[in-house]
Formats: sequence, structure tokens, C-alpha cells
Amino acid sequence: MSNGANQLYEFGPYRLDPNRNLLLRGSQTVLLTAKAFETLLTLVQHSNEDVSKEELMRKLWPNTFVEEANLVQHISMVRKALGETPHDHRYIVTLPGRGYRFAERVRLLPSCETDSVLEGGAASPLALKQHARGLTEWLVVAIVVLASASYGVYSIISIGRTTTVFENYAISQITDNAKSQAAAISPDGKYILSEVVDGGMSSLWLRHILTNSATQIVPPSSAFYTSFDFCPDGNYFYFRKARASTLDTFDLYRAPVLGGEPQIVVRDVDSDTGFSPDCKHVVYERGNAPEVGKFQLLLANADGTSEKMIASGPMHSLSRHLAWSPDGKRIALTDVVGDAPGPIQLMDVASGKTQDFAAINGFVFLKSAWLPDGRGLLVQYQDVSSGLNHNQIGFVSYPSGRFQSITKDTNSYESLSLSADAKTLATVQLKRLYTLYAIPASPVAANPLAPAIPQQQKGSLSFSWAANDGFYLAEDNHLVRVLADGSNKTTLLNNAPISAISSCADGRTLLLSLIGQGGGNSTNIWRVNTDGTNLRQLSSGQRDRSPECSADSQWAYYINANASSVERVPTRGGSPETLPRMPQALILDRYFALSPDGKSMAFLIASGEIHKIALVPLEAGSQPQIRLLDPHSPNWYPLRFTPDGKFLVYPIIQNDVEKLWFQPLDGSPGYSMANFKTDQIVGLRWSPDGNMIGVLSRRIDADVVLLRESRTKPQ
Repeated sequence: MSNGANQLYEFGPYRLDPNRNLLLRGSQTVLLTAKAFETLLTLVQHSNEDVSKEELMRKLWPNTFVEEANLVQHISMVRKALGETPHDHRYIVTLPGRGYRFAERVRLLPSCETDSVLEGGAASPLALKQHARGLTEWLVVAIVVLASASYGVYSIISIGRTTTVFENYAISQITDNAKSQAAAISPDGKYILSEVVDGGMSSLWLRHILTNSATQIVPPSSAFYTSFDFCPDGNYFYFRKARASTLDTFDLYRAPVLGGEPQIVVRDVDSDTGFSPDCKHVVYERGNAPEVGKFQLLLANADGTSEKMIASGPMHSLSRHLAWSPDGKRIALTDVVGDAPGPIQLMDVASGKTQDFAAINGFVFLKSAWLPDGRGLLVQYQDVSSGLNHNQIGFVSYPSGRFQSITKDTNSYESLSLSADAKTLATVQLKRLYTLYAIPASPVAANPLAPAIPQQQKGSLSFSWAANDGFYLAEDNHLVRVLADGSNKTTLLNNAPISAISSCADGRTLLLSLIGQGGGNSTNIWRVNTDGTNLRQLSSGQRDRSPECSADSQWAYYINANASSVERVPTRGGSPETLPRMPQALILDRYFALSPDGKSMAFLIASGEIHKIALVPLEAGSQPQIRLLDPHSPNWYPLRFTPDGKFLVYPIIQNDVEKLWFQPLDGSPGYSMANFKTDQIVGLRWSPDGNMIGVLSRRIDADVVLLRESRTKPQ
């Protein structure tokens, strides 16, 4: 059978669309992970042919060794999605010891024939049925239109047909300082609320678009801001502010648009806010309070009073982005599992019940905004198959759940807000610029620092040492090995969304934190040989992060972010073990280090607003004597032991300059070294011989842009 990219495939009541990575049953989207979708597509494209297990595995995991159990898991996912039972394999037939065959008759459709008759007059039964139903619906609508010319009727017509949003638009840059990292547009489209980050200091500005004049409304400070938004009536703007540089607790503020000091509205808010259409109420989520391991979806008056819970669930179901529909009936929940692919969910406000609305294989949906007429959502999304932190903007229609991309370029778009007339979209074009340094491990390092690998733009980058003269780099879905100056690059893995990497002392093993690898939407710990062979999954949680290899290379330690616990699993494979938990405290999931002798670990914990560094002996049984240290200041990641085990080292900010702080474990005075004037330290590792410190810094260049919908196609 042809496997042309422009074909649609129909079988039974299903339609497979390779262009959009969609499996449809009638008008309903059937959820499939990226690998499961690829498994089904391969079988369908070879319908009534025997496909060997080896051929399928080569197709699904090119240049990568995986165990056969991964293929079996994906076949099981596909069967479940198609409604097969253990005793009824209508679609996929197993060929014992050999492979599989797709047994159902498959019909080919041109990709443009989504819901209409085929060229040449022939039509599939499904297309004819939908076409007839569509004609009936349009006759009813036409009669109503003759009786009324109201805007509401126009909305009905719009919802009844395929919606195109921002198909043609003009883009204009509003700021040119490369320092505007967040933005929101007022409902009337006249003002932009934005944050300017300069030298580690953040300030808030309100800019009048027509005159290009800006007023500073919050002076520069070391604060961190996020979640900018306007209430739909345009009278107030809102934002969240972190209480400390650890960024684990945020409070919600608001201020009048026409002037006034921002005031705290709600304390401890862990998501964006969603406003009711009349601006009288606001919804948000709060995690780990009052019960650790659970979240609450809360409703309050717009001034923060009369707070009440309307839904709750486990922490791994917390959504970071909320959007209240213009009819007030439902709330869109996105980024449900955090940093991993997952569906857009809709919650019925009256009942509190939530259901999946739309999902695209391998897509992480971030911030969303409803169109004013309710016919769909503009969404900020990330396709993990094309690289982490490469956010684009798209549209999902309601109620069909159909997706269309709006932007599809090399920029990353980090904010999303919409004017009330839906004609202007405000966002931020952002570039991440990484520099990798190899600094001599002496108390005084030379300034200015000379980079080992010069600055380069990447969506994501993490590193670990390869012996003493090179690095392993996880860059934009590729695992590579380079020499210390960045030359002689060798690719080890492709199509691998890696969020963290750690090399073991045996020189043969790497530990990776991979997103959505092997099917599913989870982030798990994997091991791989240093030549890129023998990729193997070690953990099976929902959000397993920050792997570290034990000194003897026998154990992989990692953070289970869902359970706020440290776990370990043998690097050869086996059952994970949970290490003793901190009582009444949360482990902050990026702060984690193993001592060089393998006898203790260190991580940052939070109990309320109190932050401590916890030193925990690893071989002390279930009741270890935990030692708590006061950090020099509330610090950001990473946290490492020095090679002699006598110090902890982590980044701090002194006089608006980021430095490395060395904190002795014996209580004596510490010291700082190295100045990173414009960059944030995001990676820190010692060379195997302990003579060098590898430091990864990141600079963000960002400006506010507007997308203005236009009727004419831009040249």
C-alpha cells in the first residue's frame, strides 16, 4: 500500500491522518502516544502484509537498541485505542515469533478530503454520512439566518464550519531591548504589561502601543515575576511574584491599570489564573497545601476573598495554566502533567468534573486563551520531537478538538494573550543562548572567564563530562560527544528529548532523564552506553528527574517529583527503592547531589517558607540522622559537593552578579569565585580528576511582539 505523506487512511470507523498525527473515530480524537501512533501508522501502511518485529523496531527506534518489551507495550496501547479485547484482535493479528499484520481493509483518501466526497465522484461511507449530516445542519442554520441577522447566529455558523484563525497575520516588534521576558495585552488592545530583566533585576512596565510610550509601575528588584494577565473588563492587571529565588512559592498580585501600588490578592498560587467573563471571580491551583501530595483548584472573588475549593486531585494532575471560557461554563486546563506531553482538559464549572478534550502525540500544551466567541483556544505548545523549549503557537477548535499551527519557525514563543476583538495576539520571541566554561578549581578564577564552548543558541542544553578532555551534550533532542573545545562532535542518539544527563565513573554508562521515550507521556530515567548503544529504561514514574550515578556506578539516584522523594534503581535494571523522606518537608526537585565517597546526599528542602540544605547518610537505615544547613542565601540549582567532599558549591547572586559559593561542611566561613555578569548558571559539574569545574550558563534574549490578524496574505 502507498505510504505517501499526503494520504489519509480509513478503516472501520477510524481515520488516520499522518499530517496532523491524529487518529479519529468519527469526529472524536482517539488519544495515542507518539510512538503508539507511529506503530499504528506503520502497520496500516503495510496492511495485509506481514511486518516483522525487527522491521517495526528499526522503524520506531532507528539507530537505537531497545528491548522487545517496548514494542509489545506499544502494540498493546494501539489495541486498546482501537477497542480490541484480549479475545478479539480484529485489526492487529499477532504472528507468533515473527511479528504482526494489520488485517482490516484500509481505504486511501486524499489529505484534502477531510469530511467530503472523494475526487471522481466516489465517497467513503463515513464521508458520505458526515457530508449528509453537514447539509442538514446547514439547512437548519440557513433558515435561522433568514429569521435573524444577530451576531449570535453568525457565531453558530462559525462554529459549524472549519475554523481558520490567524491564517494571515502581520508581526511587529514592540520592544527592542532583548530583555522583555513576559507580556500580556489589555482587552482593548491599547496596552502591554511586560517585565524587563536586566542584570539580575526585574521591573514591570505598562506600554501604550499607539504612542510607544512606557511607564515603570514596579521598580527594579531581584524579584521573579510570572503569569501576567488582565481581567476581561480591563480595570486590573494581575501577576504572580516569587517569594524567594528558589521559585517554589508564589503570591498573586493585582493593580489598577490607571495607576496604583500592586497589592497581594492571594497567597501561595501554583498556576496561572483564569477569570470569569464578568471579572467577578478568579480560579487558580495550589499544590501540597494543606495536604502534601495533593492539589486544590480554588475559586475566589477577584479581590481574593471568599476562597473555596471546587476540585482536587494528586499533585501530578495539577495544571499550571488555566483559561475560563467566555460563556463561563468550562475551564481549560493545560500543562497537566508538567514538562511532558498530555491532553488539554476541560472542567465543567457547575459539576467540577474534568474530561480530556484534545491531545496531539508528543505535544505539551502550555498557556491557552479562549477566542471571545468560544469557538476554540489559542495555545502555546511544544512538540518534544522537535526539541525541548521550542514553543510555538497554534489553535484548537471547540468542540471538534482540531488543531492548526499558527507559528512554525525557529523562534520560541513564551507568552500568549489576546485582545478582546481577537485580532491582536501578544507574545514574546525568546532566544536561549548557552555558554559552557571549564574553570580551574582554584579559589581565585581569572576574570573575564574564557569559554570552553562559545555561546550558541539552543532550545535546551545540558552536559556532563566525558573523561577529563570532553563533554557529553544533550542539545535539542540529540545526545553528542565533543572534545573540551567543542570540536570533533559525534552523535550518539537522535530524537531523544533529554532534560538531564549524568555520566558514571566507570566510563561506560550514561544516565538520562528522557521525556515521552518508549511511549506514554512520562519523564523517566534511562541508561545508555557511552557509545549510544543499549538504551534501557530504569524508572517508571510519572516525573522522574535529575539522575545522578553513584560513586561505584551501580546505582542511579533520582528525584521522583510526583512523590517529592529521592529514589534509586540499579543501573543494570531492577526495582526502584525510595530513600527516607524528610518529615513535613518538600524536596525541591532540582537540588540534588551525591558525595564523592557515596556515603551521603544533599538536597534543598522547603518547610513552609523555610529553606534548608539537608545532608542525609545513605546507609543509615530508615531513621537516618539528618543534618540541616542554612544556605548562604535562598539559592537556585545546581548543588554539588566538591571532589574532596568538604564543601558544597552552588550559585548565588552578590551585587547583581551571579557567582559560585563554596560552603564548608565544618561550619567555617565560605568563599565565592567567578563572576557571571549577564548569565544564569544552569549546570555545574566537576571533571573526573577534580581539577576543573564545568559551568553551563544561559542568557535569555527576549522581546515583545504582536501578531495582528490580516485579511491579506503577507508577502
